Amino acid sequence: HNCVDGLTDCIKEYDLKYDFNGNGKMQRLKVPNVCELVADAIVIPKDLPTGKRPVKSTVKGKKILCIDDSPDIIAYLKTLLSDNDYKVITAADGNEGLAMVKSSKPELITLDITMPGKSGVQVYRELRQSEKLDNVPVFIITGQVDFRQLMYQKEVQAPEGFMSKPIDEKLFLMTVERLL
Repeated sequence: HNCVDGLTDCIKEYDLKYDFNGNGKMQRLKVPNVCELVADAIVIPKDLPTGKRPVKSTVKGKKILCIDDSPDIIAYLKTLLSDNDYKVITAADGNEGLAMVKSSKPELITLDITMPGKSGVQVYRELRQSEKLDNVPVFIITGQVDFRQLMYQKEVQAPEGFMSKPIDEKLFLMTVERLL
């Protein structure tokens, strides 16, 4: 809005005009609002898809373990994944998460980094050091950006997926599908 006002003021100040139709009739330049430009650029298909994007049949019913100490995040992930035809098991801390990995053999793990007791970094390291568990893809979902710095410094092997909180639902589901 401020840019449109500023450009319009400059056009008025310098009396900038242009012959738009080539008929010799000069007109003052008009600065379109960004909304007008976007509206002109949008092409809406006649048949819009309805409902949610279908989950590929190859990943339907896959078991996902969500490890997070926040009951709200666990409830959100469980609902989101269940609504998209995944089987979901949960753990509220690192120790419980490792026990669940060993007993339930999930096909994917979502893992928070900052948890009381055994942190997500410790859980992740143990998973990668175990010959039986090192092939399970891990999707880090955290508000702790420092984990990325650890990966860049090569102190921690990069996980198969990484997302910062707050969770972007579409990106999350696309990543889960890709990892499975």
